[in-house]
Amino acid sequence: MIDTSLDWLLISDRLSRWGVLSSPSVTAADMPLSYLISSQQPTDRCRFIDLGSPVSFTIDLTAAMAAQGVTSWRALVLTYNNSSADGTFSVSGNLGYSVVDKPLWPSPDSGSFRRIHSYIYERAGVLDPVLTITIDDPNPRKPALSASGFSTADYFEIGNLLVDFGIVSGLDSVIRQQGTVQEGLDEESKLIVSEGGPIFPRIRPRSARKSFNLKFLNKVAYRTGMARLRRDVGVSEAVMLIEDLGGSSFQMDGITYGLFDGLQDVSLQDDEHFEVVVKIREML
Repeated sequence: MIDTSLDWLLISDRLSRWGVLSSPSVTAADMPLSYLISSQQPTDRCRFIDLGSPVSFTIDLTAAMAAQGVTSWRALVLTYNNSSADGTFSVSGNLGYSVVDKPLWPSPDSGSFRRIHSYIYERAGVLDPVLTITIDDPNPRKPALSASGFSTADYFEIGNLLVDFGIVSGLDSVIRQQGTVQEGLDEESKLIVSEGGPIFPRIRPRSARKSFNLKFLNKVAYRTGMARLRRDVGVSEAVMLIEDLGGSSFQMDGITYGLFDGLQDVSLQDDEHFEVVVKIREML
């Protein structure tokens, strides 16, 4: 059975990584603004340390879009931020694009997550190459759970900024086959054995695995979509999968940021039908 609905988005940072950043907001010296795009590791976070007024920064994608022949973008994501349920963000473009006071939480049931992925998706694409992001969250959370829950932080952090045109089901002559999505967890443990025999495990956080089939309806769709993405990120760089665009619940459970952990062709049924297996291993 084939799912032809517009339900998922696969993006990378191939535009935003070449952007030019600027900000009037104060950042920590060891967690600078450049970390938004200079590192794909979510632990290399940018930290804004003055919350007396809304946090604001600008990214200029003019050169990046021109160099890559991209005329618009469809998704903007603030990955692994420490926002609260009351936090909002706004985006304004130099050509008139505007989104005001969008909730930072993608759905209201995100309270158990230590860090949040906030995103904007525009089906038709946005032409504006210069974007100003403004974050208004006076009570962000410290991403460490205590006996009394999450406490309030005096800083706002973002792991990565992603802006990309991406691959979207339904719009790009690609569909995801139902029944092929597999999910799992990776857990690495390091066991320390003392001289007397006791074993002390050092457990690391569990990360998600996702695996699913994509079917491209013609050769052009494959070459302009997945083939280009494969060239851009290979198996060593990060992508983000958003499984339920515009959904109202369990959004964080369906958003995965991580590495292509194996990417292979399943079959070439004929010259007009390409099927590809995508595997993603989450980075925490």
